[in-house]
This record gives sequence, structure tokens and C-alpha cells, in this order.
Amino acid sequence: MDFNLQPGAVGRRERSLAGSQDRFAGWAQRYEMDALSRLLTALQLRAIAHLSITAADRFLDVGCATGAAVRGASATVSLAVGIDRSAAMVRSARARAASLPNEVFLVADAEQLPFPAATFTAVLSTSTLRHLSDPVRAVRELARVVRPGGRVVVADFLACGTVAERHWRNGLGRRRREARWVDPLQAVSAAPIGVIEVVRFSTAFGYYAMAAAAKPDVPALNGGRRSRRQVARSLLGVSARRVAG
Repeated sequence: MDFNLQPGAVGRRERSLAGSQDRFAGWAQRYEMDALSRLLTALQLRAIAHLSITAADRFLDVGCATGAAVRGASATVSLAVGIDRSAAMVRSARARAASLPNEVFLVADAEQLPFPAATFTAVLSTSTLRHLSDPVRAVRELARVVRPGGRVVVADFLACGTVAERHWRNGLGRRRREARWVDPLQAVSAAPIGVIEVVRFSTAFGYYAMAAAAKPDVPALNGGRRSRRQVARSLLGVSARRVAG
């Protein structure tokens, strides 16, 4: 598995999470087919473009659902990993990627990722923050497992309308808990990574935001040769900008 993890430890963690209530079990088999999940998948793929992944990257998707972003990245990167708290989503993701050799899917908690520090070079998390009890802790975990010089993109809805609420209820099979809308920019700003780009736009289901960030290359910054903003620009290959919203 190449994560410096003992297989038994991974299995125990998966069994522990799988034993908890899986709110997404009924949705997993038809995910990527209904209107809402097709939108969420499209948003995943749009967000991954902001990572500018290359063949040298080790990619992680936190809250991967059925693994569309992981499958999309696997054609480019050396390793593509997806984690989700829903065991049903992970089973579906594994089935859809059965023929792909460089993909790994694990049942895991976004707030306590089962990886050593600096394991990945590109980390993604979309449409996940509002499902977490501590979104800031989760984003700090993303920052922990990304290497210095690595990139992180976090995205989620800022709000959803009544049409979206109906689709969520249909997807989850019952009324979901009250939404806890979390601005990705606020969550990323609380983690030890530098925000370099924020994009906000409307969708058929509500207003959406993507925050791209980079983990500072500490020696370069301490040496005084490049600013944090310059490092971020060179990492993502985009003009750093913050879109007011």
C-alpha cells in the first residue's frame, strides 16, 4: 500500500467506521447517475483542474464518493488514493476502478486521515466540508498529509436552494440534518497552507466556492528568496488572485 501503514491497522479502522451509520449507503449504487450526483461529479472534475496534476504527483481525494476524481487523476499521476467515510461509497468506487492498477480506496475519517505527514503532493476535497463535525480540523489534516511544495484544493457549496434540498432528501433517502454551510476560504485560511486562488460561481443547486492553496516550501521562504505568494504561483502555474465574494 506504500503508506507506511500496517494492513491490520487499516482493516480495524475500516471496520470501525463501517460499523457506524452510513447515511449514503442507499445513494452509492446510483451515484453519478442522478442529477445531483452528476453535478457533484462535474464539480469534482472542475476542481481537480486547479491542481495542475502531473505524472510525478501522488494524489489524494478526501470525500471521494464513488471515485470519479480518482479515476480521472489515475491516468496522469503515479498514485491516486480516495477516502470516504461511507463504506458503501468506497465499495462502489473500488468496483468502478477494478481494472486500474494505481488506485486505492479506503474507508477513513477526513478529520483523522490514516496517512503519515507529507505523503501526497496534490490533495482534493469537494462537497465534503458541510458533512463534517470539524471542517477546520479536516483541512488541517489535508495540510498535514501534503508535502511542502504540494497543492490543495477545497471546495463546497456556500448555500443550496429548495430544489437542491429535495434532491438531497431523495439521494439520502430521508431528510438530512440541517446544513452547516462552511466557506472553503475560511477553512483553508485556518490551516498552515497559503491561499492563492478563490473561485465562486453559481450552479443549478446553489452557490459554490473553490479555494486553491499551496503548502509553503519552508527552506525557500526562510531563505528570503521568494515570497509565499511567489511560491504559490510557481506551484500552481496560475496568477494568484482572490475573488471577492
